[in-house]
Amino acid sequence: MFPRQKIAIFIDGCFWHRCPEHYTSPKANSAFWAEKAARNVELYHETNKRLEELGWTVLRFWEHQDLAGEPVHRVIEVLRLAES
Repeated sequence: MFPRQKIAIFIDGCFWHRCPEHYTSPKANSAFWAEKAARNVELYHETNKRLEELGWTVLRFWEHQDLAGEPVHRVIEVLRLAES
């Protein structure tokens, strides 16, 4: 987080946030896990909305992404915009 610039950064886990590339539903107790993962997705949408209503920029990346690649470039870009 960059509170002064109002930038929130989240790294979402592929399992917990239902990554479209890597999420697989567990075989055991599948109904529970499907509901849990769906609620996690709802919560992060609600969090994004609340933060954006407060004037924050929200950046979300997947845990499988090379954080030294696109994510870091995006963070730098948003920080530069916030400083200008």
